[in-house]
Amino acid sequence: MAGLPSPEVQPTPSPPGVAAQGSLEDAVASVVVVALTDQFDGKPISVNIDSYDVQVSGARERMVSGQGTVGVEGSGASITFNYRTVYDVLSSNAGYPAITISRFGAREHSVPNDATLIGELDERIASTLSKELGGKRVWLQFDSIQSFESDARYVRIRASGLADFGPDGSTPTRVEALYDRGQDTWLQVNYELGVAPASTSLASAGG
Repeated sequence: MAGLPSPEVQPTPSPPGVAAQGSLEDAVASVVVVALTDQFDGKPISVNIDSYDVQVSGARERMVSGQGTVGVEGSGASITFNYRTVYDVLSSNAGYPAITISRFGAREHSVPNDATLIGELDERIASTLSKELGGKRVWLQFDSIQSFESDARYVRIRASGLADFGPDGSTPTRVEALYDRGQDTWLQVNYELGVAPASTSLASAGG
């Protein structure tokens, strides 16, 4: 992708059934950068993939997972993430990956939930969903909310529950967000609908 730093790729031994490991790593790195750029709303980022765990999942498919770090311009901290994608041996292409943020900075720690931030997050996602559904009213019902703080500036929020569409029913929802108190802005707001909380694939809700 133009304007983005190239991910640093660590060489690993070729797994059984994969003829060109370099192609696998390049393909996976490319889609991971695209997904992270989406998650951080197009902000300039630098990405390093630290590990590739390759498992045979079919005659031509490999499940690739691992961990890496991403830096967001202006944040001053390294963000650790986990990824998972499917690689096609014949086409040498990787699918759009599932990504979760596992840690922000070295000093991240659990903190009580900030009611104001949770309210803003609720309103932002509900508003986005309403626009996508042509103006229909949407309510979020979080069953679990966890907040983590880093450097007394950044707050990372993970939440799961239901998105309630009124007469149209409801669906499981998972949310991941990152807030910068120094700049009073959301660096990342992502949600996913229709999956169990343990799922890791997130859709962007704007930054």
